[in-house]
Amino acid sequence: MESINFNSVAVDAGIGKATFYTNPEICERIESLREQQPQVPTPNQIKSSKRKDQKLRNIRLSSVRIPVR
Repeated sequence: MESINFNSVAVDAGIGKATFYTNPEICERIESLREQQPQVPTPNQIKSSKRKDQKLRNIRLSSVRIPVR
């Protein structure tokens, strides 16, 4: 599902973004739909989450390891 924002709607409709700002009803409708859509994490948020998960795994593993004597 493509995210709903002024850019995506303008591209799909084949019009300029300025059209939205001169028509308050359309602008309000886009803002309303944008607020209703589920929040999708950005690629940077996904990378950060994966790094945190890996760090947690490493910490858990290091606490389980038996020291060599």
